[in-house]
Amino acid sequence: MTALTSVVGFLSPAIASAAMTIKLSLPFWLGTVFLLLAFPTVLLLPVEGDVPDDTSEARRPLISSPTLKAQASRTSLVTSVVDRAHALVSAVGNFQLALLLLSMFLTSLASADTKLLAQYISKRYHWTFASAGYLLPAKAFANFFLLTFVVPLFLTTHGNSGSQSLSDSANIRYARFCLVSSVFGALAIGLSSAIWVLVPSLVIYALGVPLSIFTLSLANSPNMWARAASSEAETSDPQSHVFSIIMMVKTLGSLIGAPLMAALWYHGIQASLYGTPYLVSSLTYLAAWCVFWNIGA
Repeated sequence: MTALTSVVGFLSPAIASAAMTIKLSLPFWLGTVFLLLAFPTVLLLPVEGDVPDDTSEARRPLISSPTLKAQASRTSLVTSVVDRAHALVSAVGNFQLALLLLSMFLTSLASADTKLLAQYISKRYHWTFASAGYLLPAKAFANFFLLTFVVPLFLTTHGNSGSQSLSDSANIRYARFCLVSSVFGALAIGLSSAIWVLVPSLVIYALGVPLSIFTLSLANSPNMWARAASSEAETSDPQSHVFSIIMMVKTLGSLIGAPLMAALWYHGIQASLYGTPYLVSSLTYLAAWCVFWNIGA
């Protein structure tokens, strides 16, 4: 799923660029048509009555709702929300998990630079947006190859080891490699003086794309979130808390990173330092690597 999302996300600028050369408003209308086509596709998904009875576990929500908990236990909504917040704070009390969440926040913030890639290519190398859009699929195909063939091979090899510690060690090792690739890839993009230097820089940067797979695998490890805490019913399923925190942390990083990179891009243009967002992104990835280095299996 991640591989397909990556390819579609980076093929979209190329499709939009080709459509823009035909008619300026054509990308907008194509996007509207695709959204309309998604609506009947969603309607084809099976409803609850069409799902077999033995898949009740699959229908269980990933994140428990304080509202539903309050209704089920006949407690007040305020009490349920407070209990939920307390469980989240208790989960972050794990030092290893706190380091992992901090590294996720930094990487989410740093990855916001990819949204400026088309503008960066167009401004720095004096390409049209249509031409810049054709270059982005090169990164998408590198992502697709990594996420479809290379990463599953690594996960299968270490997933069959039978040892959770060995699997965690492998995930940590691969995540560190992805962070190093992101550091040097973002730095190379920011320093690329010509388009022929930018292309291999994009490939190096693409090697860091599987990072989220390895960090999420670590977050899913019992060694990461297991705690000798209270035996309350809500804390009996710590993975749901971890998933909630991860989504909040990554969303917060993206929300801060998007305006930050836009501001850096604006001031970089004023000073004719077009690579400023990517240089800052490289430093942020480096900070994430320093944080992640202290995580041990």
